Amino acid sequence: MDEEAIKRQILFGEDSEPKRPANRGQFQKGQSGNPKGRPKKAIADHALFDQPMLSAALSLADSHVPVREGGETHSIPWREAIMRSIFTNAAKGNARSQTLAVHTIMRADAERARKRAEEIAFWRDYQQKTWAQIEAAKRKGLPPPTPLPHPDDIILDVQEGVRFKGPIDEVWQAKLEETIRYRDALIMQDALDQRSDSRLDGEPMRDPGAAGLCAHLLEKSIPPRLRLTDTEWLLRMMKYEGMPKRALMKELYGAWRGLGKDLPRGYVFPERTVMVENMEIIMSKVHEILAAEA
Repeated sequence: MDEEAIKRQILFGEDSEPKRPANRGQFQKGQSGNPKGRPKKAIADHALFDQPMLSAALSLADSHVPVREGGETHSIPWREAIMRSIFTNAAKGNARSQTLAVHTIMRADAERARKRAEEIAFWRDYQQKTWAQIEAAKRKGLPPPTPLPHPDDIILDVQEGVRFKGPIDEVWQAKLEETIRYRDALIMQDALDQRSDSRLDGEPMRDPGAAGLCAHLLEKSIPPRLRLTDTEWLLRMMKYEGMPKRALMKELYGAWRGLGKDLPRGYVFPERTVMVENMEIIMSKVHEILAAEA
């Protein structure tokens, strides 16, 4: 170090060694050297057959295990058997089983609520769009579209989820249309029965026919938007009462033929008391069958 350099260091505090120029690539104070962070490790995309342990676990979970209940042995999936064991031990007071059962229930409830909310949101959007299409067609004087399912037939229930009161496909729609035709034929049949004093074999009518009762039962299976109001029902009966009996018999005969029922012209429905008795016998048999299977 020369004399002049020593003087400058003493008097002015200057560095005796020459400074290196700043490196523009050097990290600045307060600035991360890797702002994007450490790169994440790539997650291996293994198919199930590449993971034999998981594949074996799923295969075993889907298989069945024999269990004995009520003196009888039947098989249930391993999944269900394990959950039954956990819940049984939880009911007996096992703390670990209780914790596991509570967590499982909470996860299941959360997943069900999430799925239900998604379904309700989807069908609410569907309702709004189809209602708008129907109203637009009405304003233009065009025949309204007939979407399946119809928005009026969709019930959005926060507790129960989405339910349908009407057809959701062409097959169900065809069955509904047939049901409506049966209802209409039964209303006509009821009008004829009330104007008949005797049956085809000459036996007198002791009690009103059961056609009206059957028509009302069918009406309950039809979506509310397609049911007849009390006024519409009454107007139909008044129309048939005002028709000549011969014309009514002809129209009714054609209605039954259209439904594939080859009933003779002037056919009178079984009496109401007989129909009710038969229905009671049928229902009692159904209850016996259900009780035997339980």
